[in-house]
Amino acid sequence: MIDKTPHYIDIHIGKRVKERRESLNLKQKQLASLLKITSQQLSKYEKGSNRMAVSRLYEVAKILSVTPNFFYDGIEGAWLSQEEDDLRLSWESLKGERVELVMGQVQGTVLDIKVLSSERR
Repeated sequence: MIDKTPHYIDIHIGKRVKERRESLNLKQKQLASLLKITSQQLSKYEKGSNRMAVSRLYEVAKILSVTPNFFYDGIEGAWLSQEEDDLRLSWESLKGERVELVMGQVQGTVLDIKVLSSERR
């Protein structure tokens, strides 16, 4: 079975494209026209649901007057965020399940999951 969840890098790059487009006050339709693609396709790129070819990313960078590296800025934070989301989903799937933690023979049912902000850790 193929996982259709967008990769965190594609999501990050799409967000960076959208941020830059908006900072230049370009409408999605305008950028799509310059790229000779539909607004719907650009929307998929910006959401990360469709992966951009490297040649397309280079073209976007030229149009938006940035280097291709611009789209990768902050990628480390996106990776950590994805790791936290994956962990949270794993724990949330345990709600209502009987679990045994063998760190001190704790047994019980997972009733609720709370994620502490990084400030409280």
